[in-house]
Amino acid sequence: MKQISIICGANTQVLEGVEKISVGELRERMTDVMNIPSPAQAIIGGRTVNDEEIIDLTGFDTQSVQIEFVKPAGTKG
Repeated sequence: MKQISIICGANTQVLEGVEKISVGELRERMTDVMNIPSPAQAIIGGRTVNDEEIIDLTGFDTQSVQIEFVKPAGTKG
């Protein structure tokens, strides 16, 4: 089954059965559960992406994608 691994600090969650979702929608769904700070940047495959980026697992052999939410450098908390 295809899955999206979400990482924010020490928190990790795996969503299964989601084949297409925007980073913004994923952020909205997971903010409270994973305590994602509002200025957090989303990183997929080593590149920073914006909230409009679509995570699409339907047309690829890839069974999973990892997205990490990190605080921008120089921020406190």
